Amino acid sequence: MSAEYSLRQVIASIQAEILQGEYHRAATLAQEHESDFAGIPEFDFVGGIALMHADNPERASLFFERVTIVRPRDSRARFELARSLFAIGDYDLARDNFTAVVELDPPQQIADSAQRFIDAIDRRAAAQVAQFLRWVEGRVGYDENVLSASNSIIEGNIANLQHGLVNLRLYEYEDSGASDSFAEIAAGGLYSTPWVANSRWRFNGQFQHRGYYDWDIFDQTVVQLGGTRVWRQSHEQQIHLASDIQHIRLDDDHLYSRLRIAPQYRRMIGTGAQARLMPEIAYNSYELDDRDSILARINASVMGALSERLVMVGSAGMGYEEAEADIYSRYTLEAGAGFQIFIDEGRLFTINGSLQRQHYRSGVDVDASDVSTVLTYLGGDDIELDSTQRELLARGLNDSAENSLLRRVTASYIFSFPETPWRLTLTYSHTDKSSNIDSRQFDRDQYFVGLRYDWN
Repeated sequence: MSAEYSLRQVIASIQAEILQGEYHRAATLAQEHESDFAGIPEFDFVGGIALMHADNPERASLFFERVTIVRPRDSRARFELARSLFAIGDYDLARDNFTAVVELDPPQQIADSAQRFIDAIDRRAAAQVAQFLRWVEGRVGYDENVLSASNSIIEGNIANLQHGLVNLRLYEYEDSGASDSFAEIAAGGLYSTPWVANSRWRFNGQFQHRGYYDWDIFDQTVVQLGGTRVWRQSHEQQIHLASDIQHIRLDDDHLYSRLRIAPQYRRMIGTGAQARLMPEIAYNSYELDDRDSILARINASVMGALSERLVMVGSAGMGYEEAEADIYSRYTLEAGAGFQIFIDEGRLFTINGSLQRQHYRSGVDVDASDVSTVLTYLGGDDIELDSTQRELLARGLNDSAENSLLRRVTASYIFSFPETPWRLTLTYSHTDKSSNIDSRQFDRDQYFVGLRYDWN
């Protein structure tokens, strides 16, 4: 009777020290009486808790292990054993015990906690090996304004493309903003090295080709290669130093190349929320050499879960681009927002919108001879144009400084086929631009259906 009273007294004393935050005194009590009461589940369990609070998970695991030997179906004790093994880095054995906890059908809170530990261990294991993710996708669609062109373009002879200005002789076509169907093929991959001393490398590549049915002179090919060095400062923050090179061809002719350096700072700012700061600098090389430009930009974004099924992303940024030969200087302000709605397992709906305000520093410095030369060009004579004349042509003979607002909205429905690497995507995209220069205004709608295959 005296020994039983002493056991209860020791357990009560350890629990009291824990409640008062005196974890090291509680752990000392547990170790002092270990030779007296080891093997008694009630003592071993509270002693293990005290040692865990005192940052001694290795000794705590011995206490919890004795409990599970006597009571193999005690889900709480097995959970604490697994947690102590996780703390000392024995992830394989910890995972086995967390899995055993789930199989014991414990209270939901314990089962959920055990599953989170299992997922964390699996992520750690995945991070210790190199990963190679690959994908290929085919898409078909319809483009209601292939040229991104205004209906008011002079004589239908000028087209403004998304990746640069290209002056084309289009008089043989009746509609300067023609619609057309297209097909695309795209493929890409991501290779990640294992984490070593909290850092890793990531390399990515992508190829995409779009071919139009009628407007094959606008067939476009994009190739992009990039690499990123990632440093994990802590569980809450990472630094990414990324760079990439992109090359675009139009109708199999060089149109545009870009070299970009883009560091990135990521930080968790709460449960399920992350903030990112992304400065970048890029050199853009166009087919027209004197249009080459340098772009500097900074963007900040926040991504967070509003609920179990809804994720929101908000961003804002600003940029400045300076072209060679003083063709233009352009200031940009932009903002965007997006939502991801998880309908159920395998089904996802996304919608993203952005606004981009552009302001050019000055208009085109022209005289009567410039206008005359451009008009002669429009008349069909095969002549060379200087940089000012090309810019004047691209602005539809308007020498004003441009002020414009570009709006984009994209909505996608994504369906992943159960237990397969196949994914179906339906996408609608709308882009419109308002400008003080009529020839630079346009509306564009595109519709896509794509089938993608992922593997690693």
